[in-house]
Amino acid sequence: DAGLDESQIAKRTADHFGSTHHEMRLTTSLGREIFEKFLTSVDQPSIDGFNTYVVSSLAREVGAKVVLSGLGGDELFGGYSSFWKIPALLKACHAIQAIPFAGAITSKILRSRMWSPRLRRVGALLKSPVSIREAYRSYRGIYLVEEAQKLAMHATGATDKEASYTGLAAGASDPLNAVSELELTFYMRNQLLRDSDVMSMAHGLELRVPLVDAGLFHAIARLPAAVRIQQGKQLLAEAVPEIPAWVIEQPKRGFVFPFADWMETPQWKPVFDNAMKNLPVPAVAWYQRWSVFMFHHWCRSVGIH
Repeated sequence: DAGLDESQIAKRTADHFGSTHHEMRLTTSLGREIFEKFLTSVDQPSIDGFNTYVVSSLAREVGAKVVLSGLGGDELFGGYSSFWKIPALLKACHAIQAIPFAGAITSKILRSRMWSPRLRRVGALLKSPVSIREAYRSYRGIYLVEEAQKLAMHATGATDKEASYTGLAAGASDPLNAVSELELTFYMRNQLLRDSDVMSMAHGLELRVPLVDAGLFHAIARLPAAVRIQQGKQLLAEAVPEIPAWVIEQPKRGFVFPFADWMETPQWKPVFDNAMKNLPVPAVAWYQRWSVFMFHHWCRSVGIH
C-alpha cells in the first residue's frame, strides 16, 4: 500500500546511521498466510498484535534475538492525535450541552445508524455530563457501550450485569496529563505492552522497551505538561540532536496494515463474513468487524459458547 509504505525512509535512515537494513514486502496473500499462524498465539482477545507478530517474524528470520521497541514515546511525549483531539472534543461537547436541549437533540440525531461509528459514539457521549475520561473512551472506542455489552452477551452467553462497563480512571486534572495517563494505562499497559510481549515471544524474541522506564518517567513527570507534551514529540526529538531533520519532519504514521482493503479480498473476506452472522449490532467499520472476529475466535478457542 503506497500510503502506508515506509521502506524508503527506513532505508535512508539505515544508510545514514550505517545500520543493516531488512525489508519484508507484505502482500495480501502473505498477510493472510501469516494471519493463520498469528491466531494460534492469541491467548487473550485483543484488537492489536498482528503488526508486532509480523515484524517479529522478520526480526527472527534475520537472526535477531533481542529487539528494541519505541513503546512509550507517544504516550509520554504527545505523539498521538488524541492529545489534541480529545480536549477539543471535550470543549465542543461542553459548548453544545450549555445550550438548552441541544445536547439531548444532538445526541439523539448522532446515535442514528445513518452516521459513522465515530459520530455515533460522540452522540452517546452527549447523553450525560462529559468528562475527559468518557471523551477518551469515545475517541478510542470501537462500539457504543450498550453495543459492546450486547456483543459480549451474544458471544459468551453472559448476562447484562456480567457484561457491565465500569469506566476508565484518570486522576490528573490537566487535560494533557489526563490523556497521557489514560494512554499509558488503558492503551499502552493494558494492550500494547501485553500484545508486544506475547507476539515477540511467539518468535523467541526478547523485547526491550527503554522508554517505559521508571527512572525516565519520574524524571520527566515533574515537567509541566505543556513542556513535556508537544506536537511531534518535540521534547524527545530535541533531546537526540543526531536525528536528521528529514526524519523528524516526517508526518506521524501509525504502524498499520491495509486491513480495510484486505478484508474485501477473496483471501480474507470469507473469514470475517462468517463471524458477522447474526450479530445483534451492526459492524460497519473494518475495525469493528476485526474486533468481533478476534473476540469470537478467542471465545471458540477456549470453549465459550
